[in-house]
Amino acid sequence: MSPRQLLFVFPVTWLLTSCANFGVQDVYQEPSFDHQNTRLTGLTWTGVTGRSTVTMNNPNAFRLPISGFDAALFLDGEPWVDLETPAMSGIAARGSTTLTFDWDLVAEGLLRRAKDAYEAGEAELELRLNPTLDVPVVGPRQVDWAHTFTVPVPKLPTLRLADWAVEDVSLSSLTVRLDLLIDNPNRFGLAAGPMQVGIDGGAGRLAGMTLDPLSLNGGEKRVATTRATLSFGDLGLSLANALRTGQWPRDLALNWQSPVSSPDLGVDLPDISGRLSP
Repeated sequence: MSPRQLLFVFPVTWLLTSCANFGVQDVYQEPSFDHQNTRLTGLTWTGVTGRSTVTMNNPNAFRLPISGFDAALFLDGEPWVDLETPAMSGIAARGSTTLTFDWDLVAEGLLRRAKDAYEAGEAELELRLNPTLDVPVVGPRQVDWAHTFTVPVPKLPTLRLADWAVEDVSLSSLTVRLDLLIDNPNRFGLAAGPMQVGIDGGAGRLAGMTLDPLSLNGGEKRVATTRATLSFGDLGLSLANALRTGQWPRDLALNWQSPVSSPDLGVDLPDISGRLSP
C-alpha cells in the first residue's frame, strides 16, 4: 500500500472507530425543571391547601420515556407527604410538559411535627420531584429536582371583652359600653367585619350591635368599641341592679360572629364566632 493510500485509510479508520464509540450516552442531557408558581387554593383555621405548577423540559433530540415518577413535600429535610403524580409516559423530543401538584398542610400535624414553624406562623416546605427515565441505549436514569417555598400557618383570631361600663341610666333603660379586643396572631393581615355582637338573656336577644369592618395587620391587636341600650323590662330588676353595680350577670351572654378574609393572601376564610366572657 502506497504512502498516499495509508494517509487516506488512517483518517477514515479513525473516523469510523470514533463514530462506533459515540452513542446516545454522549449526547443525553437531563431534563430541566422550571417552577412556574405555587399558590394557595384554600385556607381554613385548621390548614392550608395549595397547588404547585412546574414545567419539565426535554432538551434532547429524542423522546424520553418515563417509567416512574415520585413527588413529595419535605419539611425540615424529612418527608412530609407524598403527592399524587401525573399520568405520563414520556416527553417528546425538544418538548415540555406542565405538571401540577396539589398539597395540603394541616396545622395540628405541623404543631406535632414542627412546633417552631407553627409558633412562627409559617412553614418552609420543599417540593421534590424524582422521575425515572428510560433513556434509549443508556438505560434507566433518575432525575432529582427540588424547590423550596414558604406557606402561612393559620391561627384562629381571638376576641375578648377588654372592658365594659354602664355609661347612662334612665328610668326605663341603661346604656352599656363594650370594649372588644381583637387579636390577629397570624403573620398575614386580616379583614374582619361587619361584626355582629349580641347580648342574649333568658328571653332571647336583648340587644344587637354591628361593628364596622376593620383591618388588622399580621400580629396586630385592636380595640373596637360598641354600645348597647338595654331595657329594664327586658332585663328584669335583678340583672339591671347587677349591671348598675359593676357586675356582669352570668345570665347575660355576649355572642359574636364575623366574616373574615385575608387581603394579603387573596383568599376568604371561614367565619369566626364565639362567646365573650366579661
